[in-house]
Amino acid sequence: MRIRIRSATVFGDSGQALGPLSLELYPGLIGLIGPNGSGKSRLIKLLAHVVPLNSGSIGYELDGVPLSPFQARKESGYVPQEIAIYERFTVREYLAYIAGIKFLGSEEVDNTVAELGGFMEIAPLLDRKMGELSVGQQRLAMIAQSMIGSPKFLFLDEPFNNLDVRQRDRLLELLSVVSRQAIVLVSNHIVEEMSGYNQTITMRDGMIAEISPYV
Repeated sequence: MRIRIRSATVFGDSGQALGPLSLELYPGLIGLIGPNGSGKSRLIKLLAHVVPLNSGSIGYELDGVPLSPFQARKESGYVPQEIAIYERFTVREYLAYIAGIKFLGSEEVDNTVAELGGFMEIAPLLDRKMGELSVGQQRLAMIAQSMIGSPKFLFLDEPFNNLDVRQRDRLLELLSVVSRQAIVLVSNHIVEEMSGYNQTITMRDGMIAEISPYV
């Protein structure tokens, strides 16, 4: 399992916003750190197929086999920094909608709910409308949708925002477990919360400034 980035460049409204950068990611819990505006969110959006690549290449592999763009999207989960919800959907409907986008059925939703229901406190929220939830509860629903189908590539942009201390600890524990069989990339501006990660990547000005040894 691997993501290989080669000379990747992304342009924003005011010019070059990311890169050129080259990087290889392997299974584990990987922290992405850096000041605001350093390019963390744009890199995560790029890997999660939200923004286009202007030059260079990104390759996704499973068991040494290159994946097509469609296969890579199906095997990816993404949590944006901004809360993005459908207010009139219940949490159950929201999860089913995301499963449909991934061409997955209700069984995958049920499996995700069973796995995360008690641990991430999703079960009591299933039949409540997204618009009626607190911001922290909405964040939990977004984290749950990212894990539908047990993705091999999981990208989370500031997922600890709006969560209390207990929820943060549980999420970190969950991500540690998931990362045993997936590439999990997590951005966080609070460096003190990056303990327990297999690797950290520091960004500045749209470039990779430092990569810690993989643990």
